[in-house]
Amino acid sequence: MGAALLGGLGPGPFDFVVPPVDEFFKALWTAIFVAVIGVVVLNGTRDRYGPGDLFDIAEREAPAHLVEYSRSRSEKAGADADLLLAILYTENLQRPSWFRRLEYIKGAVFPRGSYGIMQASSPYPISDEQSIDVAIDRYLRDVEIPTDPEHGIPDREALERTLRRYNRSSAFVELAAGMYERLKRGY
Repeated sequence: MGAALLGGLGPGPFDFVVPPVDEFFKALWTAIFVAVIGVVVLNGTRDRYGPGDLFDIAEREAPAHLVEYSRSRSEKAGADADLLLAILYTENLQRPSWFRRLEYIKGAVFPRGSYGIMQASSPYPISDEQSIDVAIDRYLRDVEIPTDPEHGIPDREALERTLRRYNRSSAFVELAAGMYERLKRGY
């Protein structure tokens, strides 16, 4: 950049880095054209999912036996089944089963990490079921999200605070909160 600026000052040792004016504008227009085409192609190929679509995908892709296990375990432990399921759906979307298999492979060399469908921290690899148990024991046992008595909707601030204790990622909190609210509405 410095050489180009010096070359732009006029004849001297760096004038070879500055293209002639007509070549400069041809290159500029080509760059603008390529950038516009790139943006159009990127926008045309990007998946656009709304919160309802993500919920439907999460519900469809979550392994049925793990959904049933999470409901059963939450009932026995006094945990909010919808909260547990909202986290399970969100974590499964963010780290699907193929990715979790890679984590187990990594665990053979570097055992400490997060494992299972709930992405529970562990000093060694654990199963999806064990990760559900860990999530309940560490974060969700006896947790209740207050509900607005007038409107029957969960207190969003309390919900987000609870979810942040589980995972500080703002993307996780936002998605899991939406999942929870959808589960509470019953559809």
